[in-house]
Amino acid sequence: ISHVEMSVILHFIYGGILDFPDKVDVGRMLGIADMYGLDGLKEVAIYILKRDYCNFFQKPVPGKQQPVLECMAIAHSLGVESLYAACMKWVGKHFAKCLSERSFASLPTELQNNCLVMLINSLVSSI
Repeated sequence: ISHVEMSVILHFIYGGILDFPDKVDVGRMLGIADMYGLDGLKEVAIYILKRDYCNFFQKPVPGKQQPVLECMAIAHSLGVESLYAACMKWVGKHFAKCLSERSFASLPTELQNNCLVMLINSLVSSI
């Protein structure tokens, strides 16, 4: 744990912070909060991911697809099901724009397959 990350943890425990400094990797803080059982800090990290990476799942803005895909990968790797499901729903809704992103090709094969299965299921269920 870096000095900045420990500082965030201490500020959360003793003061209750609602934002992270710019130097802090939000995905790493989410993992640290999960590892130490700091559920409140975990919720703050999830909120920051939704705000900064996903733009609260609004319509796609040029350049915003990559952070949603990155957020989806973070949520999947750390087992944050609610955030992962929200990201998958957004990707399914805006799949054409996400598929054309270079960051989609760099996703792990498992996540690409999950997106494909989700898209197929959404097409089949709408018939």
